[in-house]
This record gives sequence, C-alpha cells and structure tokens, in this order.
Amino acid sequence: MKRLRVFSIVLGCMAALMMTSCLKDDNTEETQQEWEEWQKAVDTQRNAMVGDYNGKLYYYASVSSKQTDSLAVQWSAASDSVIVLKNIPLQQIVGTMLGNNIDDLRDSIAKMGNVDLMAKVYVNYEYHSPIVMYAFPEPIVVKDVAVGGERVDAVISFDTYETSTSNASYAKFMMTTGEMLVVLYPKEVFVGTIRKGYFSPQVARMQWYGKRGSRPAITENK
Repeated sequence: MKRLRVFSIVLGCMAALMMTSCLKDDNTEETQQEWEEWQKAVDTQRNAMVGDYNGKLYYYASVSSKQTDSLAVQWSAASDSVIVLKNIPLQQIVGTMLGNNIDDLRDSIAKMGNVDLMAKVYVNYEYHSPIVMYAFPEPIVVKDVAVGGERVDAVISFDTYETSTSNASYAKFMMTTGEMLVVLYPKEVFVGTIRKGYFSPQVARMQWYGKRGSRPAITENK
C-alpha cells in the first residue's frame, strides 16, 4: 500500500510537470505569433508613410508671441523610419530660446541660415488610425558661431520620450489620406558642456503638417 501511495505521488508530480511544460510551450508559441503579427503591422504602417511631403511649419516667432506663424516646408519619410525635415531656418528654432545673456548667441545662431533635421521614428502599435510614432530628432550642431569675439559650436537638443513623457516629440500619419503631423520640442542649447539656453514647451513647440505628394518607385527583387 505504501509503495502504491508513493507511486501515485510520483505520477502526480510527473503529470504536473508535463502540464507546466505544455503551458510554457503554448505561451511561447502564442507570444511568438503575437510578435510576428505586430512586426508585420509595423512594417506595413512604416512602408505606407514613405514619400515626399509638402506642408507648413507652424511656430511661435518669439516668447511673447500671441499666435503662431507659418512657413511653407518640405520633408521626406524613408523606409528605414527616418524623417528628414528640410531647410529649417535656425531663426525659427532659436527665436523662443530663454536664458541669461543669450541675445548674442541667439542672434548669431539665427544668422547661420537653414538646416536639415533628421528624426528617427518608432511606431506605437497601440494606435492604428492615425498611426502614432515616437520621434527622436538628432541634435542640431551649429558650427563656428560668433559669440563674444570667439568662434564656438552650439548644439540644440530636443525633448523625446526618453527625457519627457509630457513634452515628447512625436509624429502622426493617416494612412487613408497620406497626411502627416510632426511635432518637435526644442529643449536646450549647449556650447561645449555648458548649457547656455533652454526652451519652454508651450512656446517652443514646432509643428509640421502636410500631405504626401509623391512616393518613390517600388521595384521588385527578382
């Protein structure tokens, strides 16, 4: 009788282990399937936004501005999830810069002309229409800026989801209409390791809004 009881316990343990193993396998297969479906959806959405865009940049000209100004702009979205915002006047970026004794730096940067800004975007799959993406703009490096009789390099950074959840840069794309919105928040201006200026999100926010005008030709691999 004692042997029978021990044997029953052993069988019960083996059955429990087998059930646990099966559940793990099922969960692994289900997780893998969900990941593949998610990745397929992301690829579809990412490829859908590829093309060239025409629209407007909306911005505040200065901290004291009561309404936004606008500027005709162009940008592009590539299949590697990189958005290139073209010919952005530095004057529009630093116009709302705050800080102590920054007039010389702000004016000097503003005179340096236009720049192209690249931003990597990542799809947030919780949203489908419009598609919502986290944007991670590359810092703008403005070289050879004249400040106080010296030539310095200034770096303009942007808020992202890694630095601010409330004022994170982002983008939205509507698949049905080909419309895109890109919102960037300038954050700080550094000269070397010293922070010389900063931005208030309420007035520094810059918005690109427009519609895709053309798409590159798609070639099939044979």
